[in-house]
Amino acid sequence: MTDSGLAEKRVGLTPAQKALLEKRLKGKPTTAERPTRPQELIVDINQQLSPYPLRAFQRRGLQAAQSSGQLPWFFLESETAELDGDRFADCMATLIERHGALRTTLISAERSSSTQEPLARAGSAFWRPVCWDLREHSKAETEHALAEIRATFRQPQQGLEQPALSMELVRLGEQRWRLFFGVNLLLLDLLSIEFLALQCRQLYEGRRALHDMASYSFRDYVMTELAFQNDSPAFSKARDYWAQRLPRLPAPLNAGDFPGGETASGLLPGDYHYQLERLPASRWKALKQWAANQKLTGSMVVYALYRLSLAAFSQRRDFSLEVRLFNRIGFDQRVNDVPGQYSVGLLNWIDADSTSDLLEYCRRTEAQTWRDLDHGYFDVASHRQLEGPVDPPTVVFTSTISRYEEFVEEGAVPPMKWFGTSVETLACTPQQTLELLIVENAGELELHWFCNHTVIPPRISTGIIEQVQSSLLRFASDPAQISLTKLDELEMEPEDVR
Repeated sequence: MTDSGLAEKRVGLTPAQKALLEKRLKGKPTTAERPTRPQELIVDINQQLSPYPLRAFQRRGLQAAQSSGQLPWFFLESETAELDGDRFADCMATLIERHGALRTTLISAERSSSTQEPLARAGSAFWRPVCWDLREHSKAETEHALAEIRATFRQPQQGLEQPALSMELVRLGEQRWRLFFGVNLLLLDLLSIEFLALQCRQLYEGRRALHDMASYSFRDYVMTELAFQNDSPAFSKARDYWAQRLPRLPAPLNAGDFPGGETASGLLPGDYHYQLERLPASRWKALKQWAANQKLTGSMVVYALYRLSLAAFSQRRDFSLEVRLFNRIGFDQRVNDVPGQYSVGLLNWIDADSTSDLLEYCRRTEAQTWRDLDHGYFDVASHRQLEGPVDPPTVVFTSTISRYEEFVEEGAVPPMKWFGTSVETLACTPQQTLELLIVENAGELELHWFCNHTVIPPRISTGIIEQVQSSLLRFASDPAQISLTKLDELEMEPEDVR
């Protein structure tokens, strides 16, 4: 296909569909959908403040929150310089007014008398981030104030009334600011915060006007998605795919599968930890180039090594693993402008019994994962938990390597980095044992690890992290070794777990 033909075919496709098209053109076993909307967007401007039902992923998260007594929550504290605090706060206030999802809270089943199920509703009260000026305070006073704010954001108040987004700014010096963000993961996904950072920066720098952004709400998206699920052959195909596949899948890997892991299905308050590892840009580039020559993707090589490490450290060799998607269906070409909780969980199983080669294992991982992604309209992981017995906290993989076009246009740095250098990051996710989230930043590969040490011993999670990092450094230094390596030569299993 010529470059002009490719450009013509890309018109109207969502970012995910564009990725699928490009993979097909490289010989991947996937197909791109026709550039048509899967469902006409349903917008009702008179109902923007009316309650609406939760998506399956949200109902599952609420179930975990009620069992553990902890709200799914993301906390980021960052430091930046050369910030006009008032202008920044004004831009955020503008976006909070624009996006009802940023003002949303949950309504309990008791209060939603019409359905007897929890609902979400955008609030009518607008708010502006609080700005504190500590320039005239002593060092001790400043540290005490920061510690108090940090404690509030790290452990939010429990209850359904917790807002979708919390934010405060602290000025520490003429060119020094500390930013605090709290995100209710029942109501917003992390990709929404990336897009929020992008919109805020564009408004702040005067590069985009508010009227250029989508004006509909996440409520409109949810109601459209419900219509899509009722009427769409694409959704029926995805649901039928998982209905046939699910009975054959081994159970998802969970906390009870690790030595010393928590086996009870009832969730406990978590002890959450975060760790960031990196693969230098030169090695990541070499690994991606080798993978492309093998008609693979670098992210799937990382995922394959992660799966092999989990198999080595767990007490199971055959398991499903939850692959997490931020699944924005292309009902509208500006769907990425609208924050919300779009997550979907797929259950991925790689049948590796008949192969002993690492390269073949990577190929099977790539092929099966893309088959599953082709049926990503149906949130099989959430429906399994909601309709059957609840598992102990599960293990998750998330990749944001296939960058959205809006991010690419901004350069090689993810939008959230505009908020500054991370001082502290934490994700309270009671339904998870361990998550690896991979991100590309300025050419480097970032591996973000989120662990719950209440349900998995630190020696196990640390061992997995170290093993994945060691394997990545080894094979990225000489990717050709992947073609020569047998699975039984990897020596991933630590002596105290054997």
